[in-house]
Amino acid sequence: MVGQLDASEWRYFAKGNANVLLQNKSDSRKLLRLRQYKPSDYQSTIDIYRYINSIIAVILKDFVVPMELLELSPTFSNGISNLLKTENRNCDIETQEKYGILMDNCLSGVIQTFSTGKFAKLHISNDSVTLELKPKWLDPTITTLYCRNCANEKHYEKSSSRNFCSSRLLSKDKSVVLGTVRDIFRSLQAKIDTSLYEKILFQYFVSASEDQNILQLLSVFQNQNDNRKLIKTLESEKDVTDDLLLGMALRDVTIFFKFIELDDKSSNSKHVRGNEFILGQNRLLIKVVDIDNKSAKKWKYWKDTECELLDSKEFDELDLSWGPGCVL
Repeated sequence: MVGQLDASEWRYFAKGNANVLLQNKSDSRKLLRLRQYKPSDYQSTIDIYRYINSIIAVILKDFVVPMELLELSPTFSNGISNLLKTENRNCDIETQEKYGILMDNCLSGVIQTFSTGKFAKLHISNDSVTLELKPKWLDPTITTLYCRNCANEKHYEKSSSRNFCSSRLLSKDKSVVLGTVRDIFRSLQAKIDTSLYEKILFQYFVSASEDQNILQLLSVFQNQNDNRKLIKTLESEKDVTDDLLLGMALRDVTIFFKFIELDDKSSNSKHVRGNEFILGQNRLLIKVVDIDNKSAKKWKYWKDTECELLDSKEFDELDLSWGPGCVL
């Protein structure tokens, strides 16, 4: 499709650490993902696309947001680069990159957004509500007082209190799952009625089997062959295994839980199918983004972060003012 993309048909939407997202002006349901200019550690779009399709999509299947590889012309890339500079977006794309990724916009039509903490947001549109969640490190067998996520937040983020613990959503104890779901929405209770969303999300987490529950699925492959223990022993990028790279990629994903009211008001069904959960008159659609492969060159950063955290007292020092322990 080289030569078919026109820079004037796209607007800036958002940026991350490595990518810029553009929104199509005539179809807000579509986003174009372009690589930022990062000369020190650059991974090409086609390598990322192949990794997602050959590795991630095999694991996460229907949960992966639909995407298509598009060829970019120099005229288009230079036009977008000029747009970003003109609008002072404080970023630039790699104009030598030959490809971009066209993907569905999980937040199309959003008119209002509420933050429920660093790792969660609630987006409101005219016909749906979407919970954006970054579960980060999921630990199904917590052996310390606090899980890795919470220890990290206490130590590095200097948070004064916990919002929610994503690992507790893996618990076999339904009361723990319910309490954690309520924690996610707790800060919004004075602004919006979230009781329906809490009910649907809770029922999904306790009803879906391991291969149907997105958090359980992520947890299994994040912790494959206990790869987290390898981090503190790394001495070079040659020590980084494929399991560790996969685990680190899956610890950085974003999940969108979209709540949609069905037209059939008489439905009383409850079932999971692929990336959908039906509960009576409500449909929960689940999609995952931010699933790029990680570079082994990050080994030292991973090791230094892990070792500093392990040397701290954050895992086992109780701080009730911050929050109770995470043991499931």
